Amino acid sequence: MDRIRLKDKEFELFIPEEEIKDAIAKVAERIREDVKGTNPLFVGILNGAFMFTAELMRQLNEPYEITFARYSSYKGTSTTGVVREIMPVHFDHDRGYYRYRIYDAICYG
Repeated sequence: MDRIRLKDKEFELFIPEEEIKDAIAKVAERIREDVKGTNPLFVGILNGAFMFTAELMRQLNEPYEITFARYSSYKGTSTTGVVREIMPVHFDHDRGYYRYRIYDAICYG
């Protein structure tokens, strides 16, 4: 499949599915090593990171806990420059979690 259609938008395939799956498996292996001996809580930032977070958790294949949060700085298709918390992170503070955030964006500056 060279082109992907989603509603009224058409996209050109940029990275093959197998390449993405291999990269996620490598990230999962590294995370397993990094969190060994800790009590991790993975926080997926909605909406964009949902699919990646799901695939990453599948690859981790460990009984880690996961929750989601949602923030937005957009009104329509333009940023307002102000980040609003729409759905805060909820977790038991007494469990001593090490929190890991999973984003969908690449930050640059």
